[in-house]
Amino acid sequence: MHPKKGFTLIEITISLTVFTIIALAISVAFYKAYSDWRRQRNISRCLQDAQWAMTLMSNEIRASNASLMNDSNFTNPPALYLRLPSGGGNANNRVWYWRGNNSDAFGQATMLYRAERNNDQFAQAASSANRQELASCVVDFNYTVRDRGLSNSSVALNLTIRPKPLEPERPGNSNITLHTVVRPKN
Repeated sequence: MHPKKGFTLIEITISLTVFTIIALAISVAFYKAYSDWRRQRNISRCLQDAQWAMTLMSNEIRASNASLMNDSNFTNPPALYLRLPSGGGNANNRVWYWRGNNSDAFGQATMLYRAERNNDQFAQAASSANRQELASCVVDFNYTVRDRGLSNSSVALNLTIRPKPLEPERPGNSNITLHTVVRPKN
């Protein structure tokens, strides 16, 4: 009788089946971990953009003169309008913030925009040549100017974001709202 020199066909088939099942389980776990990492990265990016936009708006509101702030809800889309103090020869001291409305004139509805202009024409300021994209993933942007023109006036800002703003709110795609109240200089 000769000693065995190799594996039988059944042994090879069983070992390939076990190896395939293990490789499949590892690849599914890797794909799930990668998907979760991408989702968290997207949420983090949206949140960082929104926090940066809120900080910029807060700083510019603090630098503005309370008596010159305008709550321009008469515009479509509604826009927060303020005047920054002129300095350094900067004539573009009028600033608008608004959420787009999916038109060419005012931008995408999922974006928060900022524009500077040296006149009071919102439509000109909002043109694509002048506007800056501040934050994406925006679901809602609203504000309230309280006690306009008084020494204790303030602006309450609310910015709501969602990782996938065009999809409905659901677990894994929930709204995140940032809120702050800012007082302009007197």
